Amino acid sequence: MLAAAALISLRPWETNSVTPQLRVSPEVEAGLGDAIALAPGRSAVSPAVAGAQVAAYSIPAIEPVTVREPAPISRIGISPGRALSDAQPVSLPAPPPPEPQAPPIVPVVALPEPVPPAPAVPPVAPAAPHLVADFENGMEGWSTAATSEVTPRLVSGIVRDGERSSLVRLTGTRSRSQLILGGDGDEGDEGVVQIHEGDEYAFAFSFYIQTMTYGEPGVDNAILRLTSDASETSAFGLQLWNPAVGGQDGERGLWSSGEAVGGDRFLAPVPELEWHDAIVHFRASSQGAGFYAVYLDGELVDARDAVSMIVPGSSYVQIEVGLHRSGEQVAGTSEIRIDAAKLGPTLESVQPLAE
Repeated sequence: MLAAAALISLRPWETNSVTPQLRVSPEVEAGLGDAIALAPGRSAVSPAVAGAQVAAYSIPAIEPVTVREPAPISRIGISPGRALSDAQPVSLPAPPPPEPQAPPIVPVVALPEPVPPAPAVPPVAPAAPHLVADFENGMEGWSTAATSEVTPRLVSGIVRDGERSSLVRLTGTRSRSQLILGGDGDEGDEGVVQIHEGDEYAFAFSFYIQTMTYGEPGVDNAILRLTSDASETSAFGLQLWNPAVGGQDGERGLWSSGEAVGGDRFLAPVPELEWHDAIVHFRASSQGAGFYAVYLDGELVDARDAVSMIVPGSSYVQIEVGLHRSGEQVAGTSEIRIDAAKLGPTLESVQPLAE
């Protein structure tokens, strides 16, 4: 059966055959039909294929194409390691010094003419005091007209400045030992300073408490008074007091009193056996247009304005310094020294000397 199938597929009995074709190039083709018989075959029984002869046919020349040689490719590899020499520090050469440069050229600018300095203004000297009563010329500058029992006397040794001071001493029930500012040192009234309505002054004096019987507020023990010509009452005074037991607050020391003060007022303690500098700067008035300021040892301790330093109805006041006390109520021994008294137009004119 297999052989029969093969015969059927081959069909040897059919004479038709497919002419083989040979493809040489796209432009040249050759077929068996183009063959030329050259000689008869040797056997008449089996057909034979005659030798093929290529017919004359020109093949067009093809320009040769230059093919570039392949570029060499470098191969990367790792070569065997080799020991290198140890690194040694290398000293770098010092940089060459900088070339000197010429200084810049500064253009010359004409300076303006100097302005002459303003003339120096001499300092203004403080006003001089009107009166200096420092006991260096005895009692000059004072009047003893107010002295009733004991006249103050000149002493040396304990002084604020210079060589002399005035000693005021009361014993027992004696009540007055005072000096009035102004005068020529006797008991007359000539030269006594009278301060009228609107007059403004600064009065300075220094005091030293040797021993003291202190009174109480309301009982006179004054070291300074401004007394009016038409009244026995003082409008302003400075007192040495102890505060009354159960009375107003305060300490033993300097107090102010009088109608101008508006009541007794403690100012400051004043230790004994040392000098104290007091200044009263005031404007006199009997119509409530005055003022006063009290300085003790350079400190302001009391001041009021719109006050009457002259008792109304009087025309002037005068200044009394020393001791004026109620002898029966302030009995005992009291001793003070007075020095460096000055009267001037301003506070600066009577400032105490620098130590």
